[in-house]
Amino acid sequence: MRYWFEKYYPFAIAVIITLLIYKFEDYMAELKTLIPQVAQNSLTISGTLLGFLLTILTIINTINTRRMQFVKSTGNFDRLSSFLNLAIKANIFLILTSFFIIFINPDKFNNNILQLVNFSFIFITVFAISLTIRFAVIFIKLLTDG
Repeated sequence: MRYWFEKYYPFAIAVIITLLIYKFEDYMAELKTLIPQVAQNSLTISGTLLGFLLTILTIINTINTRRMQFVKSTGNFDRLSSFLNLAIKANIFLILTSFFIIFINPDKFNNNILQLVNFSFIFITVFAISLTIRFAVIFIKLLTDG
């Protein structure tokens, strides 16, 4: 049950937040101006997170400390590696998506298509950040677990 929760909660969080933003869109700043700002910030944050995650990937594959041997012996290393790889791929995809979102001229698109693009971008952003947070929480827990 716990593994199932760890595996799927980033997706559930992304869906819930995207639906909440959709439902309460009238109470928020206009997405037409908000999305390019979020895209700029996502480029910066995802680039930083990507560097952090790649550093961690290098570290966990090269160190052979007692703690890392414990993680490998318990069988958690494969799960940790898969969560790390997914977080890296999600941040790369978010960087690419953010880069392209910046160049979209919202006035040239049909409102329905633009709304689909905006909410897809919100979902991708929240999902990538949730995957990174999931990895960080598990990594810290494995390194500090007695």
